[in-house]
Amino acid sequence: EAFLPAPWKASDVAQGVIVIGLVGLAAVLFTLIARPTLGLDPDWVALVATALLGVAMVLVAWRLGPGRYRLPISHLGLRLPRGRSKALLPWLVLLASLAFTNLSLSLVNLAGIQGLLPPPLPPALGLEHGGRVAGFLLAVVWGPFSEEVFFRGFVLPGLWGRLGFVGAAGASSLLFGLAHGVPGVMIPAFVTGLLLAWLYRRTRSIWSCTLAHSAQNGIAFAIGLR
Repeated sequence: EAFLPAPWKASDVAQGVIVIGLVGLAAVLFTLIARPTLGLDPDWVALVATALLGVAMVLVAWRLGPGRYRLPISHLGLRLPRGRSKALLPWLVLLASLAFTNLSLSLVNLAGIQGLLPPPLPPALGLEHGGRVAGFLLAVVWGPFSEEVFFRGFVLPGLWGRLGFVGAAGASSLLFGLAHGVPGVMIPAFVTGLLLAWLYRRTRSIWSCTLAHSAQNGIAFAIGLR
């Protein structure tokens, strides 16, 4: 079965991006005001806000995608990968993404542009025990899954019919990069988004993309624990 391009339209995608943008802005504002006004731990607030943003991504992707057009949720890519090389491709994408990220980081260090160095991941690394477990689950499990459902399962197929694969991959990857919000992460995230878009086209499965995404975040998480 081929569900690409998707039945939902670019206008549906635009609505979804606006909603998630507003939810993300609300999450940032809540994170900034929670500590001085409510006395809450900022790391835990950031974790909860990010987790809820992921929930919003999944709900919006379903509601404006398959839900609006009365289609099975499998249209968001929630199906088994296809193709003979389905087991190998996520790891090839991971290696390519890591290679570009390391090259980008090396060039930034060589140029001495400190403002483009990525921040540590995730925000809960300063917490002990439960905070690290929660940070791991968010960074390596829930975060990659919710982002792949939204950007590759919803945005990419929704723009495909109007822009073609190349245009849709570029636009969805640009949004994916901007969603990371940090200048030092945006360009590597954009390239990773392009690789994941290609992977989704080849396998028709969000699970393949989530595997590659989770593995990369897991490596970053492990480095941050040192």
